[in-house]
Amino acid sequence: MRLKVQTIGNGLHPNEVVVQVTTTSGTEQLVLDKRSLSKDSISVGAPVGRANGKKLLVELPREAMSGAWRVWVNKSQLVPESDQVSAA
Repeated sequence: MRLKVQTIGNGLHPNEVVVQVTTTSGTEQLVLDKRSLSKDSISVGAPVGRANGKKLLVELPREAMSGAWRVWVNKSQLVPESDQVSAA
């Protein structure tokens, strides 16, 4: 699975980017290698938890600035990996 993100700035190194993830409780920011960003989304694998049929618990590829590794997101924030490949 891929998680939709919004680019909000550059990291400390030229190959880094700061992105923002919309969660069910607000937003999280994390610094990623630019190569992990594709079509405004990042790979998060399969959800590790579910709640109410609309919320999914996903593990981020790197620790967020708040220290979080896992975040609850709305199902609409995720897109299947195959959709990204066919859209490229």
